[in-house]
Amino acid sequence: MLGRNILAVYPHRRKGSEVRFTPPIGIEYVMAAVQDLVDEITIVDMRQEDEYDLNRFIDAKTDCVCISLNWRPSGAENGVVPELELINRLPADMLTIVGGRWATLNVDAVFEQCPNVDVVVKGDGEETLRALALSSSPADVDGLSWRVDGVVHHNAVRRFAPLSETIYPNRALRRYVYRATTRGIDLGVTMDSLLSSRGCPFNCKFCSYNTDTFGRRRPWEPRSPESVVAELRTVDAEVVLFTDNNFCVDMDRVEAICDLLIRENIRKIYAVEARIEIARRPDVLAKMARAGFRIIMLGLESACDESLELLNKGFTIADVRAAFEVLRRFRFVLAGFFIVGNIGESQRDMLRMSGFAREIGVDFISLSYLRVDPGSSLEEVVRQTPGYHVGTDRRARVYSDSCSFRDLRVVKRALNRDFYFSTHMLRSLRRGINAGLVTPRQLASVLRSAVVLALRRLLRKRLGSRLELGGDRR
Repeated sequence: MLGRNILAVYPHRRKGSEVRFTPPIGIEYVMAAVQDLVDEITIVDMRQEDEYDLNRFIDAKTDCVCISLNWRPSGAENGVVPELELINRLPADMLTIVGGRWATLNVDAVFEQCPNVDVVVKGDGEETLRALALSSSPADVDGLSWRVDGVVHHNAVRRFAPLSETIYPNRALRRYVYRATTRGIDLGVTMDSLLSSRGCPFNCKFCSYNTDTFGRRRPWEPRSPESVVAELRTVDAEVVLFTDNNFCVDMDRVEAICDLLIRENIRKIYAVEARIEIARRPDVLAKMARAGFRIIMLGLESACDESLELLNKGFTIADVRAAFEVLRRFRFVLAGFFIVGNIGESQRDMLRMSGFAREIGVDFISLSYLRVDPGSSLEEVVRQTPGYHVGTDRRARVYSDSCSFRDLRVVKRALNRDFYFSTHMLRSLRRGINAGLVTPRQLASVLRSAVVLALRRLLRKRLGSRLELGGDRR
């Protein structure tokens, strides 16, 4: 049903302030599932395009457009939502399929706001899109909602399919080289992503990664070490970010991956998300350091035991301190995720997170607001806690009678200032250099990019001033 030529699109736009470095790996995995069934696949990442328009990629050969609405679309501009308007400008007679997490959660909104969408893929896309490619009608395919003659039909939810050992992106299809950039500054390294497992066996209350978008429990499902390394052989980038929710669930599997990487001499820098329990296996940590794992991102969430217990993290502040005593022995750059606005915390409690992070040896922090994700059990906790509320905006952030959204923003800015504008960052820079993350070539790239960006902004400012002066003379 898909036809022979597919245009696959990541529609989310580039933002000047964002850290942008990885490909739209989700839609690339989905396209890999149907590659043997079609003649041609063109993948377009709108973050990399100067013109926000798809029609120049469509010609007489194009049979189908597949679009991944994985994240919330942008806010409306002049009455229209850019990502949805991008879809609405597609030819009316073009088979248009939308998928992704946001689309799954907002099927009715997609159909209502995009009159030319024919099919919405709900949940994991690989098996569903492959089944659609082999079918003559969407009516026969589980995991779809579809529209014909203005009537929307909802098919049964698809059962979980095993995570494939052999289906992974054909990186030769990419039109772009992905480089780490932030605020327009090139950080000097090429980047890629890889998914080695799905799901999470833990039960943190704020998290929904252990369930799917339909609320079903998603078991943790790993790919074999051989499958992971086979995909890594196809990766040219210098840095690989594993997109697993928790790469280190099975440390024996991690050890086997490291053994293969060391044996085959595959030299890259790897970044992973993990939990502090990895410190129980210093033998595997040593192999990870040897194999090229350099960035470990850990969900710490709070500097208060009460919050950790309420969030069901499964560890205490004392456990965190003990784990970092082990982690600091290795050539890792350690990043800590913290939540601003945990239930029961005063602003003073929240502000302790910066000092706590410095104390235990976190090199970088990432701060997010407490929010209620679909599928998480946090909403019930908020409902049962007097004085706490879930915002009605699209972010579903949590706030309280004593700490408004504005107060939370002030706390977040203060935490970032206190952590990053301190001598602690000199130690973190030294650890980055020792880990091989900061090289003279990368520093030169940053400086060169920063100078070019500054000159461009200066030129625009000077040109704008001259035009204003010219207007005054007239």
